[in-house]
Amino acid sequence: MEHEGPDEERQTGMTTLVWLKNDLRLIDSRSIAHALAERHRSEVVFVRPKDATPGHVPPTARRVALEKARMDEMRGVVETAGMRWIDASASTTIVPLAVSLGATTVVANTETSEDIGFASDRRVARELGAASIRFAETPDSGIRRGRSRLVTPADFVTGARDLPPLRFREAPEPLQALRAYLKRLPFAHYRRDMWLPGPDARASSRLSVDLACGALSGDRVIHETRALMRDCDPRSMPAYRQFVSRLEWRRSFVQTLEDSVGSFPWAPVREERPDDAAMTWAWLDGETGYPLVDAAMRDLAANGWINFRLRQVLCSFAIDLLDLDMHRVGVALGSLFDDYCPGIHWPQIGLQAGMARGRGPRVINPVKQAIELDPEGRYVRRMLPELAGVPDELVHEPWRHEGHAGPPRIIDHVTAARAARLRHPAPIRHG
Repeated sequence: MEHEGPDEERQTGMTTLVWLKNDLRLIDSRSIAHALAERHRSEVVFVRPKDATPGHVPPTARRVALEKARMDEMRGVVETAGMRWIDASASTTIVPLAVSLGATTVVANTETSEDIGFASDRRVARELGAASIRFAETPDSGIRRGRSRLVTPADFVTGARDLPPLRFREAPEPLQALRAYLKRLPFAHYRRDMWLPGPDARASSRLSVDLACGALSGDRVIHETRALMRDCDPRSMPAYRQFVSRLEWRRSFVQTLEDSVGSFPWAPVREERPDDAAMTWAWLDGETGYPLVDAAMRDLAANGWINFRLRQVLCSFAIDLLDLDMHRVGVALGSLFDDYCPGIHWPQIGLQAGMARGRGPRVINPVKQAIELDPEGRYVRRMLPELAGVPDELVHEPWRHEGHAGPPRIIDHVTAARAARLRHPAPIRHG
């Protein structure tokens, strides 16, 4: 991103501290817009302590690298505009930093997080209040906290022209990637291929990491898509509508965690059994003997991303068929996703554990799903070289081939699904 200098000198006086948390964008940020609107009487300091987003799930190395690149991009614009940027040390927390800087206001976007992050936000609000520092938490991505008003993309989206003194010669990289994807979306076979391993890489936007780390807002994506829908070819409308529906579904998932964060089981729900460790390692290593499960896990470990249907397969296999503890599964799986987002990940874990009121989980048949998603076996053969000698008709059930040299299956999925049915009093969906 190229940037230009400020058109006014920084004025001192009241200090507003923008606490970036998990918010790595300079446009579409209500907290930054709020801070810059008072610039005529304030100094604006941008700060992102490294411990600002605690949680159970550690980020992947790729996620850390992307966040650093986005922060470097932001920092260049901020400093050129004559404002301060502080990348605090890991031992620094936001309240003593705000006090040491003489801040009168700390402003941040609302962020849905795990219980640790949620409790941290509430603690920070109390401690800032005790220090007579105002804490302004602005609504973000259509998420409601308490009685806050639901904001729509039209309320939320801003442009660079709305945020003086920040100036941009070109849009930030995530926004450029979004606009390029929207141009090809009508030709990407989105609805057909978004679930299929292999074609999914072309059909999907692959913007989930930028969405998860706050470098791109879901409201901006919805806004840009709807703007194209107003004048698009009618034949393109179904793809755009499906894309928007997935974004709205994403927002509803995040709201689910926001509303239930206090009641979610954030620790193991039962004691670990003697065979749990071996089952867990077989699942994490892609050595369960079920080709689609093993291929998806090895793909995820190598690349940090798989499509949502494959994520369901992995969750269901571990929680429903292996009967592993939901919290341990959630932490282990979440730590592999470059695009880990608490509001997407943990509600999915809860669904697979049967926490949805009035219904049990969707217990996924790994063989049936493999046949539906990868009928010719191209994906599993690409990820699992041990399938080379297995005939096509048995590629998804290699244990039936006498000469198969791969790992034996660790469970019988039919028997395991029957046991899962007995564990859940509510009706179970099978897939």
